[in-house]
Amino acid sequence: MENERLNRHIANKPLGPAGQAYLQEEELRAQQQANQRKGPVKHESWVDLHNEYADILDQQELAKFRRHFRAFGANDDGFLTQDAVKDTMETFFGQDLTRQQIQETIAQIDYDGDGQLSYREFLEAMCGLKSGARTKFGSFYKVLTLKNPAFWVQRVGRANSAI
Repeated sequence: MENERLNRHIANKPLGPAGQAYLQEEELRAQQQANQRKGPVKHESWVDLHNEYADILDQQELAKFRRHFRAFGANDDGFLTQDAVKDTMETFFGQDLTRQQIQETIAQIDYDGDGQLSYREFLEAMCGLKSGARTKFGSFYKVLTLKNPAFWVQRVGRANSAI
């Protein structure tokens, strides 16, 4: 009873920044729990995705993006985890990054909110990059591929031989 009255009282008051941040965290936590209850997500076939995106990206771009997705460290389930993205970014920048920095980088293109990137989400980010959309991940990817450091060339080479 007391909680109901308190909730009604709070519901009639505007929230400050701390309250809004708390609600956003709770919303994210609830969404992550809902995603976990759904069970393991099967990744989509890259062939199907390439067919779907063929009107936006040409075959050379699709092949390059597939190699780059694998070079980032896609796991056997076909996802880029936060740890894989963190490893690539830290190797490139030569410094440690916080978990929050990685989460923010991924969150902009993690459309289903599961904390990892599917190949579809990666392709969506590449389409956005091609059309001029700016995201933290897209900006990092662009600099990474323009500078093309030795570690990246090696990873792409290994990914290319695994295809």
